[in-house]
Amino acid sequence: MAKGKLAYSCTACGNESNSWLGRCPICDAWGSLVEIEKHSGAQTLKDKSSVQSYKFSEILGSAEAPDRILFGMPETERVLGGGVVKGSTTLLVGEPGIGKSTLLLHLADGLSDRNDGRIYYIAGEESPDQIGIRGKRIGIEGKRLEIFPETDVDSILFELNQHEQSIVIIDSIQTLVDPGLDSVAGSVAQIRACASKLITWSKISQVPLFMSGHLTKEGSVAGPKVLEHSVDVVLQLDGNASGSFRSLHGLKNRFGSTNEMAVLEMRENGLVEVLDPSSDLISERPEGVPGSVVVPIIEGTRPLLVEVQSLVSQTGNSFEPRRTANGIELNRLVLISAVLSKQSSVDIIGKDIIVNVVGGIRVSEPAADLGIALAIASSALDKEFPASTAAVGELGLTGEIRKSIYIERRITELARLGFQRVIVPKSFVPSDSLNEIDINLIKVNNIEDAIKKF
Repeated sequence: MAKGKLAYSCTACGNESNSWLGRCPICDAWGSLVEIEKHSGAQTLKDKSSVQSYKFSEILGSAEAPDRILFGMPETERVLGGGVVKGSTTLLVGEPGIGKSTLLLHLADGLSDRNDGRIYYIAGEESPDQIGIRGKRIGIEGKRLEIFPETDVDSILFELNQHEQSIVIIDSIQTLVDPGLDSVAGSVAQIRACASKLITWSKISQVPLFMSGHLTKEGSVAGPKVLEHSVDVVLQLDGNASGSFRSLHGLKNRFGSTNEMAVLEMRENGLVEVLDPSSDLISERPEGVPGSVVVPIIEGTRPLLVEVQSLVSQTGNSFEPRRTANGIELNRLVLISAVLSKQSSVDIIGKDIIVNVVGGIRVSEPAADLGIALAIASSALDKEFPASTAAVGELGLTGEIRKSIYIERRITELARLGFQRVIVPKSFVPSDSLNEIDINLIKVNNIEDAIKKF
């Protein structure tokens, strides 16, 4: 047996050091390094005879699409790539109170109706009575759903090994503890250790595993980034907790596309999938009011219409005018405002600019630049943007309007919902099939030209 040597591990982030330090150089925690025994590499080497290589051609010939487990939520299933894969691990992240636990209960209820076997819901945050109250309110039957209130990961694994399950749900990973560590629940070391044990069990038993995790104020998953790399699927639930709409994004998916999105609505009976999100998101759009523009965006393979609202007002103080963005990146708003100020006749100098994407949807693609710029111009000029007109295009620093991808899909969605005109880049050349759609294309070269068109 090779002799072990001493090392020091941070109880907060798990970083290892060969010498003791008063402060961890990774997470800056004071007094968090504890002494551990680290064995030499010779002890952990595997027997060479246990290692086997595989020819890629043979693997390719025998590769098949994984079996999917359905749970009766088609939009969420699409984000997952068509359903839940056996032995997969999924991390659902979102801000506290956004609806993660509610979505997991709906998923568990759908699985219990369509599959045999027990569904284990490991409750680390709430008591069974609290979960029962929520389940009754949103109409969950849970025929095969079992609630197991436990936070000790070893006790959880012992219980799971006593029975067969069709799926296991952990709510949440931050509440679990590994008794072999001295750190508290929620620390990086605990999250990493507990997740590693559960993921290993899931792979061996071929039981799908869902884990919920909270987002920090900075928008990152609380805990080590290795947690995102260790799981197969990462889903993020976004939205304004005070609003009704939620968006479910696929940030990572080893079994499907990573760009899909589902829109859900929080109602009294829980989260309900919105099958026609474009119609719902623009259904309450005000008429005859400046500062409102409809923008067609692409989420995965689906075109989605969102309403961008802007408010431009004279700043009320002598300091620098404010830029406030909700649903788009603040840096993107600053860029668009600078281009609008420099390359157009719209006067926004010394004025506050507020931009909001209605419905809690986040827009990140450059194709929305033109619509955002026109919403700002509409508010600054106090001039209504036509309700039957939309805009799509990327805005360059010199004010030119550049072509975006999938413009025809966007235009088709606009025509389906009754829009009569759409402002597009002049470089866009429609196909013959698009000419059959009853919608007028208004081509523009630059932002000043686009402003003159409404």
